Amino acid sequence: MLSRVPERSTLERTADAWVASAICTAFPAARIWDPTQAMKGRNSDRAAALPGEGRVFLLEDKGTTPVTRKRKAPLQTHRIDIARAQLDWYRDEVEPAEDVPVY
Repeated sequence: MLSRVPERSTLERTADAWVASAICTAFPAARIWDPTQAMKGRNSDRAAALPGEGRVFLLEDKGTTPVTRKRKAPLQTHRIDIARAQLDWYRDEVEPAEDVPVY
């Protein structure tokens, strides 16, 4: 019997927690918040402001999906899917409106 492969190997909310932890470790005085999905132009998972920097970062965290490859090691690995439409929306709508670069 084949075992079912989980849809996500790392959940997006787990990635959110890891990102928040990494930001707080590197910048203990950083302000971090979760923008609401209901606000126009604020559809990111996490936002952070660095003290004294005057910079704000909008972060869209993604979970990973398990992948089995046939030839290239490691055979059991992970991938991160980013919807092109979502990336285009950030670049075309959010970046100009919020003056926040999208990478």
